Amino acid sequence: MAQTGVRAMTRRSWAIVGLIVLAVLVVLLSAFALLRDDTPDNPAPGGPGGPVGTPTTPSATPAPTPTPTVTPAARADQRFIIATTDALWRATAGSCGTVEPLVQRSIDSGKTWKDITPRYRGIAQVASLDPLGKDGAEMVAALGADCTPTGLRSFTAGKYWEPNSKSLDPARYLALDDAAKIVSPGDDFAAPCPDARGLRAAGSVITVLCDGDAYVRSGDTWTKLDAPGAVALGISGTDIVVAQSGVTGCDGVAIALFSGSDGTGTSIGCASRASTTGPVAIAASTSATYVWSGDAVTRVAR
Repeated sequence: MAQTGVRAMTRRSWAIVGLIVLAVLVVLLSAFALLRDDTPDNPAPGGPGGPVGTPTTPSATPAPTPTPTVTPAARADQRFIIATTDALWRATAGSCGTVEPLVQRSIDSGKTWKDITPRYRGIAQVASLDPLGKDGAEMVAALGADCTPTGLRSFTAGKYWEPNSKSLDPARYLALDDAAKIVSPGDDFAAPCPDARGLRAAGSVITVLCDGDAYVRSGDTWTKLDAPGAVALGISGTDIVVAQSGVTGCDGVAIALFSGSDGTGTSIGCASRASTTGPVAIAASTSATYVWSGDAVTRVAR
């Protein structure tokens, strides 16, 4: 009987020892797990680098606003439009020997147009069109089979055009055979891109388009204006007027005014019916901007 009692006590002792060992192992494993969960790679809730309070879903990164893509029109399709006191004048560039230019005048704000192209002068291409005084106009055009750059002017509503060196000598325009070069009194200079379009110049202001970007020249430096999607340029006094496509809130052509090359433009208005799928030209004045797109001319008051 005594041996039986000893054996029973021994078995109970080993069972107790086993339970104690098991408990110690559980405690050690739990502590090890806690230590692993608190490492920098797997921070514990509330610890350094870990979330505090209720977890939140990260907000999505806003998609960048796409920059409008502008496809420059062919040089022969380039347009010019100006406003004088009682009329609008416009022209298409044409191309020497291949595409005839067209020059027109309107006295009803662009509803109807009269063809005033000086074919009798052998006009082959138009490089610039500018107001002359209150009622006249002047342009630089290529004349004859050799496409000689010539200054032409008219004081007779476009009925007669006369060659005049005073219309050519001070002019700034893209070279007839090289869209990377700007012809200027004294020394010619490079455009800000190899295929420039839409150059406009008045007084000391020179501005030009390059693949949907508008540039203004100050001294010997070109500066890009904050005007993405630029499709046409105009000059009003010393201010630059830019027509833009893809502007939020304007389904057609938006008009902005820039004073020099610094800062952002001030919105003038929107030509909502104007199309940007083809060449666009604008005539800027102190009272309005005329937008020529497609077959229509739209007036945007300032």
